[in-house]
Amino acid sequence: MKRTTCQKVFRQSAIGIAVAISTLMGLSFAGAQTAEKASPRKSAVKKTATNSTLKKRGSQLVAQNSTPVPSSGTSAQVSAQVPVKPVQEQKRTSLRWRISTDARQWENSNERVLSAGFGITFDFSHIVNENLLFKAVTGASMRSGYVHTRFGEMSARNSIWISDGYVQGSLGSVLKLRGGIINQGVWNASQVNDGVPFPGLLEIIRFGDEYFVQLMAGQSVPIAHEDLSTRTTGTEPTPTFMAESITIGLQPQNAWLGLSLFGGHWAYHNLPRSTARDSDVGGNTLVEVDGWDRQFKYRFEGWFAGASGQLNFSKRSYLSAHIEVSQNTQAPEAFGAAQVAGLTLTFGLPKNVDVTSGVDFFFSESDASPAYYNSTFYGHNNRQGYAVNLAANFRDLGFRIGGMFTDADVINPNPLQERQQLYMIKFETNYAAL
Repeated sequence: MKRTTCQKVFRQSAIGIAVAISTLMGLSFAGAQTAEKASPRKSAVKKTATNSTLKKRGSQLVAQNSTPVPSSGTSAQVSAQVPVKPVQEQKRTSLRWRISTDARQWENSNERVLSAGFGITFDFSHIVNENLLFKAVTGASMRSGYVHTRFGEMSARNSIWISDGYVQGSLGSVLKLRGGIINQGVWNASQVNDGVPFPGLLEIIRFGDEYFVQLMAGQSVPIAHEDLSTRTTGTEPTPTFMAESITIGLQPQNAWLGLSLFGGHWAYHNLPRSTARDSDVGGNTLVEVDGWDRQFKYRFEGWFAGASGQLNFSKRSYLSAHIEVSQNTQAPEAFGAAQVAGLTLTFGLPKNVDVTSGVDFFFSESDASPAYYNSTFYGHNNRQGYAVNLAANFRDLGFRIGGMFTDADVINPNPLQERQQLYMIKFETNYAAL
């Protein structure tokens, strides 16, 4: 099975971005030392770094918080480290909300979906004490429109959803334990899991603040988008998703450069046949079992790695780059690789308006991961293409508006897949306190 010329183009783009990140990394230590000499840190009080915090990928800026399931596209990634100020400096209970509306057109040569939607999101957190936190992000969405598809891709559905709902306990300043509904975007591996929430546990060990090393391990149960069930039948065992990662970050306060390197291991076990059947249209390779049913041909376990960097021109203007690579080591060559690389530029305009534009290049072979848990916007697996976006955030007015276009072609011929395109515009208010 031969890889197409488009993958070569992707690799050239990814190599260029990786070189840019590597070059920035070589300058980061000198830049950080210069910043420290110019503005020495006070040892008594440490402020949370803001300008050097790495931003979300460009292609996620429009799609974030529509819904928390893969049908909403590349979901917003969730920070694995929840910043918690001392109790006396932060409200114990916080409840925020926002609303959004969007219009989408998804099409290939034989199918088309035109839909409009409205959604509301609630973000709740409660600090019990300095060592115990409860957080939940949930909401509801309504969609309607014209749907003409063979397999239900991008169908207009109403839903009530939860993307996070967990209790987090801290043991000292280093160890944090999280349990509940955990958004799997914490792993920064969107081609393995596009921010789908699973019930489970997460352990976080972090050393340092501006310069840090963070270790994470997670154990969770993959569940269905629609009814939160495991989708198992009869004697099928409970499926699991396991992941471990290490992140090295250089994020000095008020510095002109921030960098992050990460890598880890992931594995899905005992995925049910119903998940396999729904992943068929997403490009996965299936085999017949019991004379009538189907199951995944290959197991899903492997590694992921990536890097991101942000060059800050001012408090509101910056250029960020990212690259993610993952590999399913249980699939043969030319079946298990996936990559995403992109650039995002944000610049501040007068009257407190921020404009952001970005581009992502993606490539995912047929069995790089279970198609049921990765991005519908990118066409799941056996896909290569790009996504571009443009958004404007009107801070003083309390809303943002943006647009996104995605073109996802097929890598190898598949009777269930065709080249697809997605157009979307979205209006969203900023979070407001209730």
